[in-house]
Amino acid sequence: MYLRQGNLAKAFTYLYSSLQLCEQEGFEKLRSLNMMFVGYIDAVRLKTDRPIEQIRAAVKFAEEKGFVWDVIQGKSFLGRAYYELGRYPDAKTSLTEALRLGRTTGNRSDVQESEELLSAIEAIEAAGGATQN
Repeated sequence: MYLRQGNLAKAFTYLYSSLQLCEQEGFEKLRSLNMMFVGYIDAVRLKTDRPIEQIRAAVKFAEEKGFVWDVIQGKSFLGRAYYELGRYPDAKTSLTEALRLGRTTGNRSDVQESEELLSAIEAIEAAGGATQN
C-alpha cells in the first residue's frame, strides 16, 4: 500500500521488518517477494545497481519454484528499477517479459504498469532522450 502511494520510507520499514521475520522463520516464498520490494526501493532511493542483484535473485527463486505470478511481479519490479536508473533497454527487456507472462496468466495490474512504463520509455526515446545500457 505505501509503495503504491509513493511513501518509500514507510514501505521500506514494513517490508524490511517482514523480510527479517521471514528469514528467521524460514518463509522462503514471502522472503523472496519482500526481496523484490526492498530491492526495488533500494534501487530507486540509492540510484545504484547493487539492489538489482537482489531482485534478480528473487526472480530466479520464483522461477525455480514455479511461482509464475511472483516471476511476473519480479520482472515488473526489475523493469521499474531499470527505468528509474535510466537503463531503458534493460527496462524494456524486463517489462516486455513481464507483459508477456502477465497476459498469459491474467495478471492485469502488472500488465497495466508494464504497458505504461513501456509507453513512457518509447516517449522518452522518441523525444531524443538518452538510452543507457
